[in-house]
Amino acid sequence: MKVRFFGFTFEAVSKNLTLDQWASHLHNNPPNIGAVIQGQRLLLINDAINANYRIGLVVTVKDQRRFCQLINDGAGVVVRVNDLGQDSGLMDFNFFVINKKTGAGLYQHYHQSCSVPSFCELARKSFSLFKDQKIDDAFAALPKAEQIAANRAKIERKNSGRFKWTQLVRQEALEALIAEFEKVKAFEYLLSTPYVTENEFRPLENYIRARSTRIGFLAGTPTQLAAGAIANFVRTGEAKRGKVEGVDADGNPQYLSILDNPDNFGEYEFDEVAAQLNDLNLSSFHDSWVAQELLKACDTNKHIIEVPIRP
Repeated sequence: MKVRFFGFTFEAVSKNLTLDQWASHLHNNPPNIGAVIQGQRLLLINDAINANYRIGLVVTVKDQRRFCQLINDGAGVVVRVNDLGQDSGLMDFNFFVINKKTGAGLYQHYHQSCSVPSFCELARKSFSLFKDQKIDDAFAALPKAEQIAANRAKIERKNSGRFKWTQLVRQEALEALIAEFEKVKAFEYLLSTPYVTENEFRPLENYIRARSTRIGFLAGTPTQLAAGAIANFVRTGEAKRGKVEGVDADGNPQYLSILDNPDNFGEYEFDEVAAQLNDLNLSSFHDSWVAQELLKACDTNKHIIEVPIRP
């Protein structure tokens, strides 16, 4: 089984809420690992250990109390079912790093662990909870006489915003990934040498650096048809960058950001990675071998991770 590093981007679209605030909140308010229950997924972030990157970990505790082994007992190979101890449980681990300036990062994944979109949605929900907490705290700080609905609405408007994410994908993999969507909502792309059609901007044509175009698709647009058209357009090389927005079969939003980047940013054997994590104390997950490998991969791919990514 392979362990791979994949690219992603995070962005806080808000006047008053930032990724810095969100990450600092998670750093200072970590989940209680000792109280984790089966089926729970935890998001951990260390925002202080590295000057340029946030280091994080997704821990998924599996809802499973037994596991099977093949045992050769001399008379043949038999299946033996083992029970986990009361103080132990099966888990998946997914490390990640986020560049503090650009919001781009790398995520470590292996088969049947938390996927890149699932991780991004976990972060989005975490950001939403952080926003709600900030609103609640600001409202609670008001004098009792001012704790009225109108003032709460004012605080909510001040702290409005949303969390955006994309998965970085290679052009060659684009059509297959779009085809997995339940529906395609939009395609946005940037032309580096645009043709100006508006008369008002014709005199400025020689000064226009790029042009962003967004195409929205009607509900019911055949996914395969949209996937083929987008992929064919991207292959022409006219688009400098692009982003596809869609929805998966479970109704979850999906975003693909198209760059000339690798299919993945690193590849390892699972047994090699697992051996490096033996006896790792989760309180110091940021010092893990996987986290250091992710940082090395970011350094190798500075042209992608350390450059602000825009559609």
